[in-house]
Amino acid sequence: MGKVDNISKFWWLKQYIEAKGYNVGHSLFSIGHFLWLFFIVVGIVFFIKFYNSVNNKEKQECKRFLALAIFILEYVKTIIVGFIYPEYINMYLPLHLCSFAGMCIIFEACFGSRKIIDQMWLYVFLPASLLGILSPSVSVPFLNFFTFHTYLYHGILLLFSMIKICSDKVQASYSGLLKSSLVVLIIGIPVYFLNGLFGTNYFIISDASDFPAAQIFWNAVVPKFGEFGYALGMYIFAFFIFNLIYLIIITVEHLKKKK
Repeated sequence: MGKVDNISKFWWLKQYIEAKGYNVGHSLFSIGHFLWLFFIVVGIVFFIKFYNSVNNKEKQECKRFLALAIFILEYVKTIIVGFIYPEYINMYLPLHLCSFAGMCIIFEACFGSRKIIDQMWLYVFLPASLLGILSPSVSVPFLNFFTFHTYLYHGILLLFSMIKICSDKVQASYSGLLKSSLVVLIIGIPVYFLNGLFGTNYFIISDASDFPAAQIFWNAVVPKFGEFGYALGMYIFAFFIFNLIYLIIITVEHLKKKK
């Protein structure tokens, strides 16, 4: 670790910070956090407004722009970790849930939309992106590359979710909810065992790490049901959230029809 001791805090990785025992993190809903949330909301509003004003060909170009941004963010992060912190590279492969969402943006930009992926934007990727900006990792300083990466990356995912809901008018279906849940389970099971083999925490199902929302759930579940209970409980809770989102969507649609 000595080779990175003199590197600017802007490039410090959370695992490095935790290994050193440094207290340099930032707080949730601090002024800096609220500023990021403000800029993300404003950016989404203006992008959606522009997206709705252009033709279908230009809409596809917008999606390709977002796909390129996601690709650059993901692989610049991986390259930086690989060069500066090679011992932690296995923790930063694109195997997180939000990495799969980013891959879906790239897939749609190249090959067009698919019904099951459209449904996953409603139930899976929307709450995941919200969690990423409302309860991000807080070990790292506010003025840090990985902090910037978190907000930009999840901000783009949230924007794409809003495009699906507000512009592409994806219709919610309960069969889509069930299929989305099944996809998450099919991907999540091997990821859980992969985490056990390599000490990683993809999908945040093996450890709460430094994510405040996950820590609350971890502290409530693990003492009674153990670590496997935490992983199972996370999936059950996610399924509850999917149903809540479905209920909200169909309620809004019902109220619109009554007007």
